[in-house]
Amino acid sequence: MRAPEISSALQGEDALLTRWNPDLLDDVLAPGISRFTEANIPDLSSEFDQSTYWMSNHFLSSATGVRYSGRGRIHLVTAILRAQLGFAAYHEARQASCEYLLGNNPLNPRVRKYFALVGEWETCVHNIHLFIDAFNLFAKPEKAYTTGDGSEEERFCLLSNDVKHLGRAAKEEHCIPMWLTNDGLVSLTSNVSYLEIAKLVRTMARFADLLQHPAGAVGYKPDTDPTLGEQGIGGIGIPP
Repeated sequence: MRAPEISSALQGEDALLTRWNPDLLDDVLAPGISRFTEANIPDLSSEFDQSTYWMSNHFLSSATGVRYSGRGRIHLVTAILRAQLGFAAYHEARQASCEYLLGNNPLNPRVRKYFALVGEWETCVHNIHLFIDAFNLFAKPEKAYTTGDGSEEERFCLLSNDVKHLGRAAKEEHCIPMWLTNDGLVSLTSNVSYLEIAKLVRTMARFADLLQHPAGAVGYKPDTDPTLGEQGIGGIGIPP
């Protein structure tokens, strides 16, 4: 007896039915996928024209002038790297979101594009979380957030941990650890809006603009440039 060709039906999105039951979509594919119809994700690319050159600029500045030194050096350079990767990943996720939503039927979703989109956002989340980890190390005793403060920084890191540690999602029988809604990213234990993510990315980018040139960053005091402190992660001095 010949087996039914289930795989071919799954591989060709055009072969899927026009309308699926929303409860089925939310259970088998991703929570809320049947209601994901729009997203307001700010474009920050024009604000930071050096975003693709932060690591290159750091190399040139360090090769010809002041360099970071000491045990904190790796944390400062890691912050620049993760800012560059995270900034790019944010805009790639933004573009993928726009492409997925344009003309998408939420009751017959573009399955391959959706999961490619989830992957783009996971890459973004991963790099921003690593930037926050680096910040917490080079900015001691300051921290990006205090446990239990409910800030976007804390909720973002909780969401990132849900992506990395699948045990909690498995207990709830979720099919994926993080998914998208009209407002932002959601996981089993946390959520963060697109506007909050944009705020984190903007702050991260401002630090990268500062840190890329050690001569201007060493000895930096936030009271001479309040724009960083106003953005959430801020209020620190860069040690010499």
